[in-house]
Amino acid sequence: MPREVCMLRDKDLNNENGVGVLYADCRPNNRTEEPRVQCDCCTDCCDYTTNVCVQDD
Repeated sequence: MPREVCMLRDKDLNNENGVGVLYADCRPNNRTEEPRVQCDCCTDCCDYTTNVCVQDD
């Protein structure tokens, strides 16, 4: 994930620490074990095969 995209996080969605929220398809695919998107700054990662998002701690 480019740093410029990371800066677009919606800061209004996470007011407690001012970091913001950014969703991406970064959960590992069940077949390939590889994420669709490499994202070090994402707060929630989604699995595009199941359409489920979880908080990335």
